[in-house]
Amino acid sequence: MLAILFLDEVGRTEAHDKEKHSMIQLLSILPEDQKNEIMILWEEFESYKSEEAIFV
Repeated sequence: MLAILFLDEVGRTEAHDKEKHSMIQLLSILPEDQKNEIMILWEEFESYKSEEAIFV
C-alpha cells in the first residue's frame, strides 16, 4: 500500500522532529562513531545535500 501525504510546513517540521527523535533512539545502542556517521548521512538525506540523497 502506498500512501502519499501532503504536509504543510508545520506538519513537515513536526514530522522531521519526530523522525529525528526516533533516529536518536534507534542509534543509541551503537558506538559513538557509528552513531555520528549514520546521523550525518541521515541529515544529508533529509536536506538533499548530495547527489545520492537527491537520488534516494
